[in-house]
Amino acid sequence: MQFKTRYNCRKPSAGIVFKEPSLTRQSEFEETTIDYYLKRYSQTGVLGDPTRFERAQFGDFSDIGDFADMQEKVLRVNSYFNELPAEIRAQFGNDPRAFAEFVADPANADKCVDLGIFEAPAAPSAVEQTPPVAEKQQAEVASGDSAS
Repeated sequence: MQFKTRYNCRKPSAGIVFKEPSLTRQSEFEETTIDYYLKRYSQTGVLGDPTRFERAQFGDFSDIGDFADMQEKVLRVNSYFNELPAEIRAQFGNDPRAFAEFVADPANADKCVDLGIFEAPAAPSAVEQTPPVAEKQQAEVASGDSAS
């Protein structure tokens, strides 16, 4: 006779049957094993993506400013962008970032003047060409030497 316990009173189950094809890519199975990573580590000496160090940039970026300064710049750009007419904002897809990139490009300076973002540069006035100070001094020295 067999005693009834909670472990032997269950009815056998067929489990869950999936009728659709699996979305799991079996071609990536090898990359999921620990052996794959250990082999790659023994070859490269880097655990994880070996190209991540190629993307890193090192340098002195102390002149950029701190987080608060950058947030103030972002607020100024957003504020200036929001003060522009709706037609101009629509040309940039109402995106202050696209506007900032457009304005920062020197090739777009004429377009910015046409849109009224920048003021037109003042026309150069006809200024007389005066000799530099060094040439003036040499002329005075030469005239003073010949008088002696």
